[in-house]
Amino acid sequence: ELLEALYEVPLPTTYGELDEVNDEFKDMDPRHIIQWAHHHMVIPKQGEMHPTIGSSYQLGSNWTGHSSPPLAVKFAQRSTNHFDGHSAFFPESYDFYKTIQSYYSSEALELVITKPLRIEYDTPGMDGEGVVAGVIERRIEFDKIYGTTLWKSDPELYTKLSKIDPLDKLLYEWNTHMWITGRRRSSGGERSDMDVLEFELLSDHNFDESKPFHKGMGRWKLNPLAYWTYDQVWNYIRSHKLPYNALYDKGYTSLGDEMTTVLPRTNASGTRDAVDAFERSGRFVGMNNKTECGLHTHLQKVKKLKDQAMESGEVLTAPKLVCDKCIELNVNNFETVLTERGRKGDALLLEFYSPYCGSCQDFAPTLNRIANDLSAHHPSIQVARFDITENEIPKVRGEELFSVESTPMLYRVRYTPLLQAQILPFNGNHNFESILHWVIKEDALTKRKKQLLRKKEMGGRDRLGGGV
Repeated sequence: ELLEALYEVPLPTTYGELDEVNDEFKDMDPRHIIQWAHHHMVIPKQGEMHPTIGSSYQLGSNWTGHSSPPLAVKFAQRSTNHFDGHSAFFPESYDFYKTIQSYYSSEALELVITKPLRIEYDTPGMDGEGVVAGVIERRIEFDKIYGTTLWKSDPELYTKLSKIDPLDKLLYEWNTHMWITGRRRSSGGERSDMDVLEFELLSDHNFDESKPFHKGMGRWKLNPLAYWTYDQVWNYIRSHKLPYNALYDKGYTSLGDEMTTVLPRTNASGTRDAVDAFERSGRFVGMNNKTECGLHTHLQKVKKLKDQAMESGEVLTAPKLVCDKCIELNVNNFETVLTERGRKGDALLLEFYSPYCGSCQDFAPTLNRIANDLSAHHPSIQVARFDITENEIPKVRGEELFSVESTPMLYRVRYTPLLQAQILPFNGNHNFESILHWVIKEDALTKRKKQLLRKKEMGGRDRLGGGV
């Protein structure tokens, strides 16, 4: 009776109906959510659902693989760079993929591992859109085209080339109506406020407000585990004896490329675990502190939230992130604050952020603590912040001084119009001790250099005076 009633819940056709469906799904068993999706989305000879793979995703494979009637499922490995030889993956990850193929060999499941796309351009310099001309098979080929450190020098482009574009191509070729992920709110960051059911808008060409979820506009994304915790996932995996990546037994809690994945940081009690925000703390190491608040995708999400609010006649109110001692910057005072502080010889710790970004929300208490500490003990350094969701970053005297690809992004700034601007990005871990030590150390080094320069100048004057 429960499933029959659930099947009566239709696919949403408006944002209001989408909110109602997500309210229904908040406390629902993920297996029932998948069965609901199966009921609505599986179309003979046409419809397939396409999960991605990982620890949480194993539950999806177990549930979809044993659905009734049988469900044809293709698993797209969405983690970055898989190559034949010279891999970016851990060896254990390859072993795991073989285990998955063997474990589900009797089911209607197909594992497809993506590879970076080979793009050909009509003009030198990789300008323009380019044309897909196959895939890059080996790591050495990728490095020859893009260099060996693209993952660190341009993480957004690296992720696009090796993860986003290959998956999007597969989903398009499979004529995907809906795809399933294992993402959870308890992982933190951008995921902290996601819904069970989402619609990915892929094109706004000829967008019809009366049909916002038309197939030609995009596809559905289902997150059945959105409200599950890390412990719930692993209790299910172990109780049902499902296979999993051996790296989890070594202490890892979230897996990606080998060069950007480390053991998670320790929690307040000094132990390593994956409770909520600690789970993904070992990911994206060295990639400009990349979480999931990439600037471009995040601004798209904020625009969507505003559009939904406007449609329902509401006003979208930004979450308030408290920072008692912060200078609030905007397009009107941005240049003035930077130059006035610089003339005084004072420095700024400048944050570019979005109040809607989950990572910025997580970081806000730390920034507030840093601002209070600097105000009390190092008044020559003040914290300022600029909200990137409302305005583009202003130029200073016609010059673009800051590059922001993800938030929160920190800079140490000492700007004097007549002298060379001192603008240093912070590339370390976003914790209180690391940031405070960095900004104080850099300030002390700058002051020391100034003292040495003055001493040198005074020495020159003394010699000049003695010779007269």
